[in-house]
Amino acid sequence: MPEAESELTAGFHTEYSGFRFALYFMAEYTNMVLVSALAVLLYWGGWLRPWASLHQLDFLNFLPPASLVAIAGVIFYFARRNPVPAEKYFLLAVAVGALMLSGIVAIPVVTAAVQPIFWFTAKVFALLYAFIWYRATFPRYRYDQLMNVGWHWLIPLALANLIVTALIVWWGGPNPGHWMFFLRMFVANVAVAIGVGVLVSSRSAAAAGSGAGKP
Repeated sequence: MPEAESELTAGFHTEYSGFRFALYFMAEYTNMVLVSALAVLLYWGGWLRPWASLHQLDFLNFLPPASLVAIAGVIFYFARRNPVPAEKYFLLAVAVGALMLSGIVAIPVVTAAVQPIFWFTAKVFALLYAFIWYRATFPRYRYDQLMNVGWHWLIPLALANLIVTALIVWWGGPNPGHWMFFLRMFVANVAVAIGVGVLVSSRSAAAAGSGAGKP
């Protein structure tokens, strides 16, 4: 949960400085990395590439060397625009190193070996980007609002999703078809989301009406 450091008058933001503050600050980002890694393992397929069972998407296996080439191109672009000679030569050396590394990664045996590391790291970085993007874009929740959302909405939604998933698995049988199972799960989750949205909007309207009638 994002916090406004300039508005806080207690805690490690004012009690510590220097390296001690850095340890607390790094602990927050360590928590973000850990949560992102767990989310990737539980919900995003872990170290597998997206839709690993579809052979039509096998070209995604060449994304590790292609990404290194793209990184080298970006570094080379900024190196040309850098007016400091020492920094320019350093960036050019890094770009050349990235190109050489992409050539090594393009070897089929190496490409197959780096697939799990690349896809797991890419998914973790995507979730970290979403963390930072959300924290910098949207207004902050107060802690009482966060507790209200968690206990009143997110926990019932998770329990409803668990029950609906169990019913769909039971309905589909021990060996459900791949696409039919996906379609049933998608329809069930959309229905749960719509139901929760209607419930939230009705309760919000009722709360607004009761609050407007108070003096």
